Amino acid sequence: MTNRLLLREVNQRNPLVPFLWGCLISYLAAYWQMTRSCGSNSAAAVRRGSRSQESKFKGVQHWKEGFTQKVETLYETPFARFQVHSVKLESGKIVDDWMWFDEAEHVNILVEKASTNGGAPAYLVLRQTKYGASGETLAIVGGLMEPGENALDTAKRELKEELGLESQEWMPLGSYRTAINRGGGIVHCYMAGNSTPIPNTRVSGEGGRAFGESEKQQLVEMSREQLVDAMLQGKFQEVKWTATIALAMLKTGIAEAHNSKLS
Repeated sequence: MTNRLLLREVNQRNPLVPFLWGCLISYLAAYWQMTRSCGSNSAAAVRRGSRSQESKFKGVQHWKEGFTQKVETLYETPFARFQVHSVKLESGKIVDDWMWFDEAEHVNILVEKASTNGGAPAYLVLRQTKYGASGETLAIVGGLMEPGENALDTAKRELKEELGLESQEWMPLGSYRTAINRGGGIVHCYMAGNSTPIPNTRVSGEGGRAFGESEKQQLVEMSREQLVDAMLQGKFQEVKWTATIALAMLKTGIAEAHNSKLS
């Protein structure tokens, strides 16, 4: 007996069944309408609450002409924003639930320590505990851009604040979106070459806690070989750190090979 015939047989034997089915359907319809309304009101309340000057995201709005149809902000802070975009694909299809996450623009810096007596270069990294890391991780210096700063100004400020160092040999390694189809923000990568101490500078990172964060961190000095080995072994658990180091090593190697040909 098919399910439809079985259901008809049950309905005929018990006249209360159709009535109960109707009550259940009405209840589910009312519950769906209520949750939909509450959800909309909650989202609207979040959006209204997030639009205050103090909590509004400071970055630019991503809008791709011809593709982005509309944008709805679900939640935002000064440092991050979560949105749902309506996006028109090349096929003409509209995707109304395209998730998009913005993070404030930020910098990553591989720090090369000034060599003494013409020795091999050394690099300064941090050993940290991070909320998203499994156990301890190695990291490089970095931080968020502040309003009015350009990326290099931010890099110089972070190098000074975290390690009390300055550099006159900045090597730009490029600017990249960290999640090409979902946002993620823009990271600006640098190597600070031949970095030297700044006298009488308060350091926020070394031997204590990262500036504005709760995680402990420790300064670690590495040779180039140790740095590359640690990178290849996955000891820098964030891909942005790993990419910055790899770019710096690649660009440094190319520059050294070029100089050796000229000499």
